[in-house]
Amino acid sequence: MKTSIVILTKDNLKYTKLCLESIRKYTKERTYELIIVDNGSQDGTVDYIKGLKGIKFILNESNRGFPQGCNQGIQIANKENDILLLNNDVIVTNNWLLNLNKCLYSSKDIGAVGAVTNSCSYLQTINASYKNLNELQDFAKVNNISDSNRWEERLKLVGFCMLIKREVLDKIGLLDQRFTPGNFEDDDYSLRIIREGYRLMLCKDCYIHHFCSVSFNKNLSFLSNSMLINREKFYKKWGVASDEIFGFNRDTPIFLNENSLDKFSFLHVNCGGGGSLLYLKTIFKNIEVYGIENDINLIKTLAPCGWNNDRGIGKSITIYTYDEIYNMERKNLFDYIYIEVKNLYNFEKDFINAVKLIKKQGTFIINRDIFKLKEEYIKATLTKEFNNYSLIELYNKILINLIDKKEKVKVRYLNYNKCKTTDSNINIDKNKIAFICCINNRNKFKEAKNYINRLNDYANVSCEILAVENAPSLTSGYNVAMNNTNAKYKVYIHQDVYILNKYFIRDIINIFNKDENLGVLGCTGCEKLPKNAIWWEGKCYGKVFDNHNNNMSYLKFNDFGGLYKEVEALDGLILITSKDITWREDVFNGWHFYDISQCKEFYRKGYKVAVINQFNPWFIHNCGIVSLDGYEEYRLKFIKEYEKEEII
Repeated sequence: MKTSIVILTKDNLKYTKLCLESIRKYTKERTYELIIVDNGSQDGTVDYIKGLKGIKFILNESNRGFPQGCNQGIQIANKENDILLLNNDVIVTNNWLLNLNKCLYSSKDIGAVGAVTNSCSYLQTINASYKNLNELQDFAKVNNISDSNRWEERLKLVGFCMLIKREVLDKIGLLDQRFTPGNFEDDDYSLRIIREGYRLMLCKDCYIHHFCSVSFNKNLSFLSNSMLINREKFYKKWGVASDEIFGFNRDTPIFLNENSLDKFSFLHVNCGGGGSLLYLKTIFKNIEVYGIENDINLIKTLAPCGWNNDRGIGKSITIYTYDEIYNMERKNLFDYIYIEVKNLYNFEKDFINAVKLIKKQGTFIINRDIFKLKEEYIKATLTKEFNNYSLIELYNKILINLIDKKEKVKVRYLNYNKCKTTDSNINIDKNKIAFICCINNRNKFKEAKNYINRLNDYANVSCEILAVENAPSLTSGYNVAMNNTNAKYKVYIHQDVYILNKYFIRDIINIFNKDENLGVLGCTGCEKLPKNAIWWEGKCYGKVFDNHNNNMSYLKFNDFGGLYKEVEALDGLILITSKDITWREDVFNGWHFYDISQCKEFYRKGYKVAVINQFNPWFIHNCGIVSLDGYEEYRLKFIKEYEKEEII
């Protein structure tokens, strides 16, 4: 199938030239026809178009807008060709059209496809770094390798580059010209496509450069006014706002404590058109997503898409009405339930029904503002229905993690003053993991213990928790605990650290099994310590939820590939090891620099120190504002002890 490329022009000749030159250079001959519709250009564009060979063109005396101009081009296109709507402010690249076509014809139910770029709305961008056209093409050559794993289903495609199957065009017709001069015509067209049962796909293996709205940007007030007017036109046509259909929450994935390949289920209450659910499917490959929506107008608008059949919108998600899902015979269906509140009046009904659907160890996600208004009701309901739960505030959300009544992992409380050191020749149990914690507040420790009890079992690995009380320092407490357990794997954890990754035991054992020289793992650290020994002033890696400034936030450092990143120093909020090395209580008999010291000791023994590569943060550090009493004293001690040692 050939492609008719329809391009609108309105001045900006230099961009048009770049666009057409790139098409000629990077598109296989005789696979396309080129159609240009000019909307009254005054900068020499008309003469330029007249001088081009082998194209079709229409020269309007005035600006007829984007929808009408596109329709003019479509109407003179070869009637058998697919249609590609392309802005004149783009530069295409190697394999661009080839890759779009591969995706478009990979399935009969794919109706249209789009490209990714550097500047676009609706998350149609990817990270790209280049300084000139040559570097752009170098980047695209690497990116534009056909890969079906990089195709993502979407509810909407932005019209700057949109390839539409001819059969789809024949069914749904031309662009709706009520959206002249432009904006929301692509929202409308996307909706019309999915209402016919077709899917829309975003091809991340097709990258083109976009200068972005060069015509509209010359008059930003006109652009803003056009968007407001056409947003209202969309609402009047469909009876529902565009955002209600296509909107999604891009922050949602960070609240899911899963790896990208783990299988789990997610229910979104008040999900709109399911945009957030499709977005989650692009990130978590084995997620099962479901939605609930009871907006009558939304249901009416989306009903032709397959709303209430076994497949759902886009055939990748299932969306129910309230009555359908709440009347299901099965209970405890979902690992996560996200309640997005649109009507406070309905919240109590939503929540009490969601309680019936959550798994025993599941997680609720609720908007923080709503939680504050309904806190008393929520807590009363949770206390009545569940044995135990944990409330954590992250960003503008409240996470409610349910905890089964059974304490799978028993706690041994060790009084430092009465504790005896065990035989150094103790037989190590290679299938055992010990969580070691120095505590001075059992209530705070209870929360950390609850999260340990939420961890999934792994193979035949047994677990225990050692809670050391009355220790004069972390190093002394850790040494006592280390010598009072036969576990091979030891997790030294603060009493205010909560483990979110339910597969923690599986994941850390798998990492250690891949490298015998790996000594200790952490969640954050620095590649090379600065001379002042303050690790967070170096080049840092890792991630964690942390509230050291009394505001829980996502602390995210540099990304990296592989299972782990070798570093020189780790933050001691959690240190994980399979090797026993004595903690330096002879020098660090306080609460600072014990962690970096231990990293140095591992290096002295020839072992690696590394940050775990976490898909999402594995840990919450609920520390609050940290006391720095004694920090300077131990910083100087550390420098004196290790100043001659260069590790990395």
